[in-house]
Amino acid sequence: MYRMVAVDLDGTLLGPDKSIHPDNQRAITGLIRRGVEVVLASGRRYDNMLPFQQRLGLVGPMVSCQGADVRDGDFVAQCFLRRDLAEDVIDFARQRNATIVAYAKAFTQVERRDALVHLYETRALTHVQTVPDLMASADAMFKIILSVPAADMPPLAAEVRRRFNGSVKTVLTEADTFEIMTPGIDKAGGMAALAERRGLSKDQVVALGDGDNDVELLRWAGLGIAMSNATPAAIAAAKLKAAPGDPANSLARAIGSLMPLG
Repeated sequence: MYRMVAVDLDGTLLGPDKSIHPDNQRAITGLIRRGVEVVLASGRRYDNMLPFQQRLGLVGPMVSCQGADVRDGDFVAQCFLRRDLAEDVIDFARQRNATIVAYAKAFTQVERRDALVHLYETRALTHVQTVPDLMASADAMFKIILSVPAADMPPLAAEVRRRFNGSVKTVLTEADTFEIMTPGIDKAGGMAALAERRGLSKDQVVALGDGDNDVELLRWAGLGIAMSNATPAAIAAAKLKAAPGDPANSLARAIGSLMPLG
């Protein structure tokens, strides 16, 4: 019945140590052997996702940057923040001394390096580019990440929502990380575009995720399965939840609920 499976990375495919548990690897291999197309769908950049795609033996499409960058061979659909909004967000963040990590078209950029940037690099297993002025890239930014200590995030997030009042899409991805992008951009939209290219309905798509940025995807798919370690919002959006156990191989348990592994 299911022809395509969308797989989130952090907290889903990847365990707390950012590695792929052998059980998860075997589960993905089992899907491939059954002719199911596996699509990685993440908030990460496309180039940051490639090593994981290659490790799994996948060669097909990917949904990256929370759905702002969708690629399938020669098909590329990209959506950038409007320049004026990007500039307003950067100016807002500077005034509040928030750490800014910008997903520019070619690179992930920061204006200053601090402990929160180091934490971002550790989580994403990447290195960011330091530039003198983020405004120079404001005409082509997939998303902007604002980081502050976790205790300071609730008032900052609330102020962003009041200040921009629906003109941007926002999602909390970590206790200290708040992402801003174009309204309407999410992983569900990216997967819907790929399903349409394959002639598939959403009922033929399974989505596997754990975070608030997976909510739309879990709700859209014919079958959304939240990981055992998922956020309350992700669990509420999904139709099923993986059996309790080690978060590192929750994905394997979720796939095992659909079909025998081996």
